Amino acid sequence: MENEAADPSFWSDSVRAQQKMQELSTLQEELRKAKKVAEILDEAEVNLQLAQEEEEEDTDLIAEAAALLEEAAKEINAMELALLFNGRYDHADAIIALHPGAGGLESQDWTEMLFRMYTRWAERKGYAVEILDLLPGEEA
Repeated sequence: MENEAADPSFWSDSVRAQQKMQELSTLQEELRKAKKVAEILDEAEVNLQLAQEEEEEDTDLIAEAAALLEEAAKEINAMELALLFNGRYDHADAIIALHPGAGGLESQDWTEMLFRMYTRWAERKGYAVEILDLLPGEEA
């Protein structure tokens, strides 16, 4: 793709060129993530080999290797989750509507807890949260 982008005729169709460059950028980011995981796993392997070579097993090296493996697992899980969102509309925004059902104050309280839960989850994951409409219920 990089060689294709270097061709002067590539830019004659600007819409197609922009799409290809965006695709290239996405692929480069995925490659960067995969290389990062490979580096983490290599470092963990080196730590385990060093710990094994010592006469008495070095618990610090083993603990560091375990932490590295945990970090690699988190990265791999994030990459697997990203693979789930490869559909036509998965790049688009989402709207979540919460409505309390019959049940009075308990239903309203439950809906408010769900709202806080979804909002905090989205913020932790780096998503922007915008409240389009909010009608607060009665308070106890």
